[in-house]
Amino acid sequence: MMRKLLNEKGATLPYTLLLFFLLQVFIFLGVNIYLSKYTTANDLAQYYETKTVELLALKSIIPQISHSDLEPIQGSYSSSFGLVQYEATAGEEIVELNLTTIKKDGSSFSSHFLYNKENNTIEHVVEQ
Repeated sequence: MMRKLLNEKGATLPYTLLLFFLLQVFIFLGVNIYLSKYTTANDLAQYYETKTVELLALKSIIPQISHSDLEPIQGSYSSSFGLVQYEATAGEEIVELNLTTIKKDGSSFSSHFLYNKENNTIEHVVEQ
């Protein structure tokens, strides 16, 4: 029966089309998986870059905050990755610190910190 089917003219065309269709589906799925991994890796690298700039800014801002009185402090910290604008509102023990990181590509990221002056620790972080 199979030999008779293979001898017919055009009998292999549907199998060939099915094979090429399945091959295209697998290629499409593979490309989607690759692009998803690439996008995730790129987003993660940008996130860590932003957090690094933020930590560098905190390293230079915290000494100013520790020795300041109750008046608000505003300023900016510039690096090769972008600009960090900060605003600190001091209390007796707790300092509220708002950071806005503006990267070179124009994207921005905001964070809110509570800094304890007596313990010299960051107690609470809210990322926006």
